[in-house]
Amino acid sequence: MSASAVAGTEAYYSEARSPSRRSWAKATDFLGTFFTFIAIAAATVLLVAAIATRFSSSDEYTLFGHPALIVLSGSMTPTIDTGDFVVDNPDPGATNLRVGQIMTFFDSPGSSTVLTHRIIQVVHTAGGVFYRTKGDANPAPDPDLRPARDVIGVYDFKIPRGGYFLVNLHRPIVLGLLLAAPVLWLVAGILRSWAKDEPELTTSGTVTDGANSMGGLPQANTLGVPEEGTRVSHMER
Repeated sequence: MSASAVAGTEAYYSEARSPSRRSWAKATDFLGTFFTFIAIAAATVLLVAAIATRFSSSDEYTLFGHPALIVLSGSMTPTIDTGDFVVDNPDPGATNLRVGQIMTFFDSPGSSTVLTHRIIQVVHTAGGVFYRTKGDANPAPDPDLRPARDVIGVYDFKIPRGGYFLVNLHRPIVLGLLLAAPVLWLVAGILRSWAKDEPELTTSGTVTDGANSMGGLPQANTLGVPEEGTRVSHMER
């Protein structure tokens, strides 16, 4: 093997296996795995939320035991806007609520319509506890006192515009994509493992797979350079 062939091979090997390139490959692998994990975790959470709320009515849900609803009007603007997704702490029939708290309640006994308004007065009577409520954006209080037995829960937090998002989340095509996400992740992991196991192809056409039987260097004849013994034999002819 000539000195130039060895030098070229060593230079190429050094470039292909440089520490900076290995570090970059490890960094990209880590980032790819990290962002894939975040995406799968988000898809899983969305899928669980979609299934947990899938069989509820169109505007009232139960999310992990918490009453939740999509706000359909702007009566509580700017605290709660139309299309927000509201989650309450369950407190059915609460008699210890205070002025200023926001509660969710049935509009009337036996009704499936619910409202979320602020308490502006607590009334104690011989018949029990009643609440006077008002929407923050409404000019006047609600006309009727609300009995404690109609209370569903107390406002905890909202997800802005989350109601619109949840409606779209229930579409069959979206549910299908969320179900497919974990499967696609597993398939991508298998393909990446296969890709890592494939030997590298150098610019000269030599296939390398880490250190080979020649001490980590491609054989000289793969670079088109005849071995030293062959050249001497040719010269003797």
